[in-house]
Amino acid sequence: MLDKQRIFNIFKKELKFTLRDPDLILTIILLPMIIYPLMALGGSIFVGQAMQKVEKQQVKVLLPEVLRNYESRLATDSLLISFSPKPDQELEKLKKGEFDSLVVVATASANFAEKDSLETLGLRILYDSTRWRSDKASDEIYDKLQDIRQDLRELRLKDKNLPSEFFYPIGMKVKDIAKPEKKGGYMVGNILPMIIIIFSMLSAFYSAIDLTTGEKERGTLETLLLSPVPFNEIILGKFLTIVAVILLSVGINLLFMGGTFQFGLYQMGKIISENLVIQISFKVTGLIFLLMIPFAATVAGLMMSVSFMARSMKEAQNYLAPLLSIMIIPSVSGAVPGMDLSSFTACLPIVNLSLMLKAFFVGEWTMNMYLLTFAACLGHCAIVMALAFKLFRAEDIFDRGSSEFAHLFHPVPATQTSPTARAAVFIFGTVAALAFVAGDFLQNNPRWSLVTGLALLQLLIILAPPLIYLVFYRYRIIAALDLQISKIHLRNFLIIPFMSICVLIFVVQFTLIQNHYFPAPDDLNELFGSFFEIAPVWWVFFVGCLMAGFCEEVLFRGFILKGLQTRLGKNWALVMTSALFGIFHILPHKMIATGLIGLWLGYLYLKTGSLWANAYAHAFNNAIALSAIYAFHASAKEVHEKTLFLPLPLLIGALVVFLVLMRFIKPASPEKAD
Repeated sequence: MLDKQRIFNIFKKELKFTLRDPDLILTIILLPMIIYPLMALGGSIFVGQAMQKVEKQQVKVLLPEVLRNYESRLATDSLLISFSPKPDQELEKLKKGEFDSLVVVATASANFAEKDSLETLGLRILYDSTRWRSDKASDEIYDKLQDIRQDLRELRLKDKNLPSEFFYPIGMKVKDIAKPEKKGGYMVGNILPMIIIIFSMLSAFYSAIDLTTGEKERGTLETLLLSPVPFNEIILGKFLTIVAVILLSVGINLLFMGGTFQFGLYQMGKIISENLVIQISFKVTGLIFLLMIPFAATVAGLMMSVSFMARSMKEAQNYLAPLLSIMIIPSVSGAVPGMDLSSFTACLPIVNLSLMLKAFFVGEWTMNMYLLTFAACLGHCAIVMALAFKLFRAEDIFDRGSSEFAHLFHPVPATQTSPTARAAVFIFGTVAALAFVAGDFLQNNPRWSLVTGLALLQLLIILAPPLIYLVFYRYRIIAALDLQISKIHLRNFLIIPFMSICVLIFVVQFTLIQNHYFPAPDDLNELFGSFFEIAPVWWVFFVGCLMAGFCEEVLFRGFILKGLQTRLGKNWALVMTSALFGIFHILPHKMIATGLIGLWLGYLYLKTGSLWANAYAHAFNNAIALSAIYAFHASAKEVHEKTLFLPLPLLIGALVVFLVLMRFIKPASPEKAD
């Protein structure tokens, strides 16, 4: 039983010493107090001066001779014009910046200005969008020419005794119905959520390092561990301290950033201030803070877990920096067009928080969606904390001489018959980096088809690294990857297709729901359908089924799952490997579905202890998917749009069949299972 008073005392002690750290105070308190006002004052002054400079700056435009009669109407103090018989021959001068814009004749007309003329003078305005002078010149000359065109149009209509409405059978006006509060909320909602999330993670970054590896270096962690306090209570005290620091950082940044936006709008002028209003109620502020608590707990648990793996603060920074970079990516979801808060996105880590905060600022949030987002954040927190305590039970994490986690990303000579946890992490990072660097070259190389590129990717990027590692450190490859022929059982090979079909039924059901709220892009469906147009059918199935089935199983189940199992145990290794399997497939619309299939394949591997069974199941799964694409690709989109739920008897039947067949899978013999 945990002693709440002891945990609270540890929390008070850690928080007191943490807040005495001048570097932390500077980072989370003083910097926001200084930087945001300076940003508002300096930014408004800088922007104001820049706008004045742009307004007064003279720009040069070269016009065709046919417009010389309108020189007095076109020239202004800031618009310097000159004429040339053939402006299109002066394009090099535009590229060099000697002119800011050119107006060339696309369709010639000698009497376009006559009131009884029916001809049109076609003009083309050339400019360089990368230069602000050129941008300004094109806008100004376009407005001037628009005025002249309107006058000539009125002249022609008057000559024909026609009203000006003759050219406008439909009158249109665009009116923005958004209130100033919503406009201001939209502007802030694109920026503020990202900044809040990033500052939260930065606060956890520094405090987690200081409370873990920092104490290791100072030698105070061992003293704390020797005290008569249970290990879990020490961890919870440190954990609560990091959460408190994150929430403190969020509060300070919200306070000073809100003032910064208000001051910035005031400095921009009365017109902007009347059209943009930033207004957040106390209720919304309270709900934001409540939502930040499980998020802060998730980040704190994750940062602590990684920090404790390091032997020094320098190593901790090296470990946390890539993690921080990855976590920053989904924080910009609120500013991405097309990303809306839905039942699906409300369950995605960090993405849900970014979109929910934006919904708060815009005023489009609902309590049901808030509760769903809050529940998802609690779920993420529970998963991270469970994993953290699983890691914290290993005493060698706190040993500064430990090499298992301290060298997690650096391979060392193997001394056991199966891959280690550090080898699994190292190989996954290597494969992911190679796929990022060379994947596009292999798949989109004009020398071969996309399908052949996928084959090369499977062999060179996915299969080669784990095999090279095993050979280099002299593992017995057959035993290390569980490829013994003796582990092949005919009964399993007869049962696996039926179990795979049951799993695919539930994956299809999940995909239908996902596509309803988060539709897959059309080009993604076209990409999969194009496989059979650019390569023979047999080659597509060979690469997509046999090669992918074997190569990916060697990497994810034979190497990564087996390696992580030595540190995390079967259950957590299964979950982590399935998550990595989904993430590795990159496509957001396929990650979760692929992760679910990874759970099935991981369970099968742990149950049978044979990688052959996994390669067979993986190949069968891909064969079903490719057959569906080949046969029903044309109508797949229509089916997704019209169908949300599969028949309930089908789902219940699939579940029952799967549970029954589980009992008939022949497991690995005890001496070979682990």
